[in-house]
Amino acid sequence: MCSTVTKARKKGAGIGGEIYFVKKITEMWSADNEIIGLRKAGNHPGVVKCHKIFDRRACDSDDQSVHFVL
Repeated sequence: MCSTVTKARKKGAGIGGEIYFVKKITEMWSADNEIIGLRKAGNHPGVVKCHKIFDRRACDSDDQSVHFVL
């Protein structure tokens, strides 16, 4: 409801490269909850793994969102 998910591949990986999903959250309360949950889950089997978090809220930009590479 407050996020969008996009299918992505690592730049330069080619057709056979690993596929990731990038989740963009614009609602800050939801992003904070997501960060806490993903950090607690860690590498637990059965839970999607978070590879990287890009938090743009501290940037001087109009795009005040958080991106999760899953």
